[in-house]
Amino acid sequence: MRERWIAVVGSPRKRKNTELLVDYIIQGLKERNIEVDKFLLSSTNISTCSGCEYCMVTRKCKINDDISGIIDRMKELEVIQNFELIKKRYE
Repeated sequence: MRERWIAVVGSPRKRKNTELLVDYIIQGLKERNIEVDKFLLSSTNISTCSGCEYCMVTRKCKINDDISGIIDRMKELEVIQNFELIKKRYE
């Protein structure tokens, strides 16, 4: 079975360092025949959690926004690896 990964880019800056680095990683994964879906959080419709706890009962969010699709995709995966770039300011 072909491996499947997702890449979630949280940076609001499109086509800048974080996304370029993720694209570089994706390119390497695809060369190894790994399927990768990329999600840009800055381009998605994500609503704030209302705290209704509907998900605790149904295992599904009551709010129908883009994050629901990302979460559904994550449930299909065996491994989730998180990468974060941290920007440090030098003064």
